[in-house]
Parts: sequence; C-alpha cells; structure tokens
Amino acid sequence: MRGYRDSDYHVYAARPTVEELRGKGFSATVLGGGRLLHSPTNNVLRIWGRSHSFGREDKTVTVAVCQERWPNYNITWSNDGY
Repeated sequence: MRGYRDSDYHVYAARPTVEELRGKGFSATVLGGGRLLHSPTNNVLRIWGRSHSFGREDKTVTVAVCQERWPNYNITWSNDGY
C-alpha cells in the first residue's frame, strides 16, 4: 500500500516500489487501487474508490493492513467513487 500526494495517478505511485522490488529479484503485481483520506489529528482513515489503471483492490485487505498499523483509528471504507 502506497500513497503520494504528488502522484496524480496510481501508476505513478506504484512505479517506484514495483521497480525497486523487481530490481531485487522479486515479482511485483499491483492488485488494485483506491483513494485514502488520512487524518492523523482525528485518528480517522477513509478508504474508497478504485484505480482507473489497476481496478478496485480488495478493501477488506486494505482495512486489515491499516488496522494493524493504526489500531486506534476509526477506519471506514466503501467501493463507491473513483
């Protein structure tokens, strides 16, 4: 899971990590994408949408990763939106 404010598209956000992993001999496949609103001040994560390039990721996996990293956050998700 990666997010960069200066990456307008998922493909640009994924590229550095995919290239790094492949350069180390790993295979790397992007499983989908969506949007993420992170508000550390309020301990809130909002996950929604899909990627035009990669489609929709499995939000249950994304939420599980986020809950492990931020156990005290209020995390909501939806498949709605782009």
